[in-house]
Amino acid sequence: MTASQRPRLLRRMGTAIFLLLGALAPPTLCIANAADSFEPFTRYTLVVSAEGGINHFGGRLNSTFVQTWDLAARFSVLPFDSFRMNLLGGGLDGALEVGLQPVFQRFETLGQNFAGVGLALRYYLIHWRFGRFVPYVNASAAPGGTDLRISGLQGPFMFLIQAGFGLSYFATEHTAFYAGYQVEHVSNAYTHGTDYGLESPGGAVFGVSYFFH
Repeated sequence: MTASQRPRLLRRMGTAIFLLLGALAPPTLCIANAADSFEPFTRYTLVVSAEGGINHFGGRLNSTFVQTWDLAARFSVLPFDSFRMNLLGGGLDGALEVGLQPVFQRFETLGQNFAGVGLALRYYLIHWRFGRFVPYVNASAAPGGTDLRISGLQGPFMFLIQAGFGLSYFATEHTAFYAGYQVEHVSNAYTHGTDYGLESPGGAVFGVSYFFH
């Protein structure tokens, strides 16, 4: 190899090395990003949750701010993989959680109670996820027994219906803490006399979920 050929060979080797590193860099970057991300919403994931809540119903109950408090457990499954939609630019992309939810509610101002088991639905809006924060919407309906006795609403059978929205924080892929806003309706569905149901315009809920992958 002559002296004049040596610089040309070095330039070619340098170009080849540069192209090789450029080809390898994107996969390496993707692997690093994947390691920093998490995906708790996979099909057939089981979820166990515990939560508490408070509500205010207004003048039909005594005038304290916290008129009821409730405790609930939820035993759920993610029956599908995450939904990907073109609707609204993917704004409704999410994951559905379906479960059974035993619930106990104490009418604190009256010393009366409700206990039942119902269906609970939760939809995680993963399009709007920010890091480990994931917003959700939820709804539940639980029939049950009660000793509640107020004007226009008598037991012993009633429905407890709740709906709301909130924010989950995934401390790990398995553990999420959440808090949210909820509205509530209590009704006997005309199964026992009149049915002037109770409506809570606003309450708070907080809880923790564990995801079994």
